[in-house]
Amino acid sequence: MMREHSCYENMPGAFCLMRADGSERIVRCNEMMLALFQCSTEKAFLELTGGCLRGMVIAEDYRQISAQLGVWQREKSADAHYLDFELCTSAAHVRRVDMYLRRIEQDGEAFWSICLMDANMRTLMHVPGAMDGLLPRGTFYQEALRQAMKDRDMHVFGSHCPVYFN
Repeated sequence: MMREHSCYENMPGAFCLMRADGSERIVRCNEMMLALFQCSTEKAFLELTGGCLRGMVIAEDYRQISAQLGVWQREKSADAHYLDFELCTSAAHVRRVDMYLRRIEQDGEAFWSICLMDANMRTLMHVPGAMDGLLPRGTFYQEALRQAMKDRDMHVFGSHCPVYFN
């Protein structure tokens, strides 16, 4: 993993840059990613995860997430995507996270720009459903992405502005 002072260190949330070549190798991450996985050092994070997506995701969720990434990889989709899954920290704590990702090109190579946010913090602050009438966060993001793709196909991209207040 390359460690250099860069804009990736100052990204909000737990951030990593992963190769989009099928290897799913992590090439950069920030301190918040280490904290999310309860790792005190980059070396500990690499040992815990094996330096790839497979090690970041609990086994039960990995197959589905990897398959979805494969679809987006074949499409060479540059759209923003949302997934959620569970991970296991170095202290054996299981955490549900929201993953926001986008395929990017950097220096002629394809990468997944990934931001993880602890979903437990979200659920502590908000109870979706009948009390407030709001869509659950994951459903909201999927619907917003679906509408954005529909707008893009109709060449009216930007005519809607989804807003989610928590």
